[in-house]
Amino acid sequence: GWNLKYVALELRTKELCELAVQKEGYVLEFVPEELKSQELCEMAVNSRGYALAFVPIEMRTEELCEKAVQKSGRALKFVPEDLKTLELCEVAVKEYGRALADVPEDLKTKAMCDIAVIKNGHALKFVPYELRTKEICEIAVTENGHALGFVPEGVMTIELCEIAVRESGEYLYYVPEQFRTFELCEMAVNSRGSWAIEFVPKEFKEELAEKYDIELPKK
Repeated sequence: GWNLKYVALELRTKELCELAVQKEGYVLEFVPEELKSQELCEMAVNSRGYALAFVPIEMRTEELCEKAVQKSGRALKFVPEDLKTLELCEVAVKEYGRALADVPEDLKTKAMCDIAVIKNGHALKFVPYELRTKEICEIAVTENGHALGFVPEGVMTIELCEIAVRESGEYLYYVPEQFRTFELCEMAVNSRGSWAIEFVPKEFKEELAEKYDIELPKK
């Protein structure tokens, strides 16, 4: 399938393109525009939902978009805005949490956001601020410590910071200054050494650097 990319344009016949697309939907990208029929696009999407990215806009029907999103939640990104329904967005998010990024704001429900962060904590980035409760933030950070960077100030707690830093010391970067205790900083440095030491407050830095044999930059 992918070999179609290396076939000379004049040799990319209808028959060859059909064979290639049936094997691997992504090669629709390399099919000449004049050969992209509705039937060929359906073949591509049946193989790979994300192939919707290479379907001409006018051929992205409701039925084709539904098929694409059922195959791959990532395909929601390429669904025309007027075809994005609550049901379609829910299907996408259940399959791929970060598809929440491509859900229109007025369709983002609490239930949908919960599903998204359970699948991928990083999806917290795309949850509307008013829905970023303590509960959803805890789910997100537990799933992916990187989500700590998207927790609103009002719901940030030392417990959330500990969950993130326990996963990886590099997430000390997202911990607010008032929560960077000696114990939390030590947990981070013990995990990621010189990478984490950069984010340790001045008053703990030398002690932790010495304890974990980390060379600090010369002043």
